Amino acid sequence: MEKCLAVIPARGGSKGIPRKNLQELQGIPLIAHTIQAAKKSKLISRVIVSTDDEEIADVSRLYGAEVPFIRPEELGSDTASSVDVVVHALSECESDGDNYSMLVLLQPTCPFRTADDIDSVIEMLLEDLEAQSAITVKPVPNECNPHYIYKLEDKSWSPLVYSEKIQRRQDLPQYFVRTGDVYAVRTDYLKENNKVIGEHNLVYVMSEEVSVNIDTPLDLLVARTIVENGLRSKR
Repeated sequence: MEKCLAVIPARGGSKGIPRKNLQELQGIPLIAHTIQAAKKSKLISRVIVSTDDEEIADVSRLYGAEVPFIRPEELGSDTASSVDVVVHALSECESDGDNYSMLVLLQPTCPFRTADDIDSVIEMLLEDLEAQSAITVKPVPNECNPHYIYKLEDKSWSPLVYSEKIQRRQDLPQYFVRTGDVYAVRTDYLKENNKVIGEHNLVYVMSEEVSVNIDTPLDLLVARTIVENGLRSKR
């Protein structure tokens, strides 16, 4: 069986929500939801958290993740990319003689994705030997469909995308956006190209209520409202 490393990146600093990764949701810290989902995965071999923060490290260990290193200062700023963080994490593991053929990036700001979601993405990549990566996406709401978006130029507006054939909402083509829930990539491709999304990339479609990405206070309020109103069952 191929070995798969799960990396959960969690900075201590956050501009949108102070101490975001430790904010409570459903009675536990935000990061704990991602750790629990990763630990329940049938295909992940090891779950590590990459952080520059000792408190986050302690909480992560409490919920079952490994924190084998404290992230270097240069990777703790808000300008550090997720790719740099996972490449560093993979390098640290390999330096200890622990090698993996696949890596899964799981952002702690996506608390509602499940172990089944994670495994479904990994399985897609395992089954398609030509693919370099697989990611989660969700449908774009109708009101955000490019056919309903206008651009302003010199005080006049024009449609971003125009088609005379499309007259009704149900005739709109379906568009998708990345959710950030799961990124799975083959490690040889990651190391050679410094990318988590390959040229041959697979997509796993998730629903709107599952794909909540918490970056602002409003996002956190939405997530708590979803739970309180039973739109998302407790684990």
